[in-house]
Amino acid sequence: FAHRMDNRSGSVLLLTLLLLQNTSSPRASTPPAGYEMAEPPAPGAGPSRNHSRAEYGLRPGEIAAAGVVWGALWLISVLGNFLVCLVIRRSRRTQSTTNYFVVSLACADLVSSVGSAPLLLLQLSSGRWMLGSGACQLLRYVQYLTPGVQIYVLLAISVDRYYAIVYPLSFKVSRGKAKKMILASWLGGALFASPACFLYGSSSDHHCNFFLPSSW
Repeated sequence: FAHRMDNRSGSVLLLTLLLLQNTSSPRASTPPAGYEMAEPPAPGAGPSRNHSRAEYGLRPGEIAAAGVVWGALWLISVLGNFLVCLVIRRSRRTQSTTNYFVVSLACADLVSSVGSAPLLLLQLSSGRWMLGSGACQLLRYVQYLTPGVQIYVLLAISVDRYYAIVYPLSFKVSRGKAKKMILASWLGGALFASPACFLYGSSSDHHCNFFLPSSW
């Protein structure tokens, strides 16, 4: 139950950030293909002070409050999933094949929380993408990697439970087989997320956007 709550907190944090990033940006009349247009600052106002508000429709106080809430959720997610891994690692009684899959899910959550949530919070607080195309591609890769890994691990858990229930005496998923299934899940997730390394980048208006290469 605690692991599910940790997963939900990490997922709610990332989902809320992505929805805010994708839906709250203002729409310009003629944006370039694949990019978002940045709203110009109001006359007489400094670009740095009002940039975040122009991009996301939030006041500085609202951005600060959102950062505190999401930062707290991020900390809960990181600590909770780390404790799940630590407890299963240290206790021999909990080192079953099913818990191996649980550790893999917790590790995927940790990668997502550590690899993407801080970058999204930085973008929210600054109102623009500041880290270049390489970090943009890494962010999107992690965002696609972890859901893919979790889907494949859940599929492996369903296969394990199916054979444990239907064939309780004739077939058993050993620890070696469980480790191979987990490895295959991570490799499948990495392959699934690989297009993000080529289809995302930092645009001229300082956004981390999807685009198609000009050679296509």
